Amino acid sequence: MIGGTVRLLVAAGLGWIVVAGLGGGLRELFIVVAAGSLISGGIVASALWLRGWGPAGQTSK
Repeated sequence: MIGGTVRLLVAAGLGWIVVAGLGGGLRELFIVVAAGSLISGGIVASALWLRGWGPAGQTSK
């Protein structure tokens, strides 16, 4: 859930700043959205690495 929220904040917040504030175009907006997706994926991957995918209390390390 945190990964999706961060992705939304990066895509919407930074995307708005890049386009409206800095005068970026569609290319820059796509770069910001891609960065948000990468950050979200990193959060999800690190959560799975730390906690695992199995039942509660069981780690997959």
